[in-house]
Amino acid sequence: MGYKILFYTTLLLAQLGLSPASHAIGQGSFESCQEIKDKIDHYSRLKRKGGTTSQLDHWHRMRNKYKEKYALYNCKVYLGRFK
Repeated sequence: MGYKILFYTTLLLAQLGLSPASHAIGQGSFESCQEIKDKIDHYSRLKRKGGTTSQLDHWHRMRNKYKEKYALYNCKVYLGRFK
């Protein structure tokens, strides 16, 4: 449920011309951001390999969930430091 609120808040801020990044909950630790990035990469690899429609849909939703967390924790500040 929280991710839906985040999504709609981000959408509203974008329509108002405001940056959603300025409304992040704070900066996550490098370790937590690395874990989130690893999950995003994991689900991206699964999707690339292919599967049934329901599997692909599930992996897509999971990847998007972690992408939202990545944005929420403002993990892009660590972008050059990830493995």
